[in-house]
Amino acid sequence: NFVKAFRVCICQGPLPTPLLRAWDRWKEEYPDLCENSRPDYYPPNQLFAVFVLEMGGETLENATVSTWKEARSIIRQLALSMALAERTNHFEHRDLHWGNIMVTRYNSNLTFLYQLPPSGDRQKSTLISIPSYRVRCTIIDYTLSRLYIDNDTGDASKDGSTEGKSSKNIFYVALKDEALFQGEGDIQFDVYRQMRNCAKDDWEGYHPHTNVLWLTYVLQKILTTKSS
Repeated sequence: NFVKAFRVCICQGPLPTPLLRAWDRWKEEYPDLCENSRPDYYPPNQLFAVFVLEMGGETLENATVSTWKEARSIIRQLALSMALAERTNHFEHRDLHWGNIMVTRYNSNLTFLYQLPPSGDRQKSTLISIPSYRVRCTIIDYTLSRLYIDNDTGDASKDGSTEGKSSKNIFYVALKDEALFQGEGDIQFDVYRQMRNCAKDDWEGYHPHTNVLWLTYVLQKILTTKSS
């Protein structure tokens, strides 16, 4: 359920006119959703990182959740994907609000399989299957995320610990901008503060409870805004 990247490249130069025209059309059609400035002010030698990603659908914020089965499927997909990423890469998303969860609908009911690697007293992998109920969620935007990658295996260490490992293998963002923790008016801003209390400003460290905080937030959003 993590978004697939087809290509990543670096480009240099002024933003192409077709992209500026596309931005203008977007602002004209969705004025309330266009929150950034027109990107025509960059210097001629500006560098751009270009990500070509799969189409994940529409955001959970704007998607219609028609049944409780669909809601349950979305929550289970998110929880199992995060559990898998935790065990393999000590992953924390740290910004899993409903604008960073995409939802796609299918005409048929698929079955999703999740194979969780051994952990703790479990010596064997655990295979879990869940019905999609014709919805699939995709997790996007890892700007604030944290993960550990073993240079040899691409996964977290076999014993499940990153202690004593090279910090060069840990990718994270130190959340030092106080504005992030001062927002009001939505439970999303409460999660940032709860997350800081959990991490105690040790953003390099592994604090999987932050994923639980975001999953609880998503559940609350679905219960309070998507139920009828």
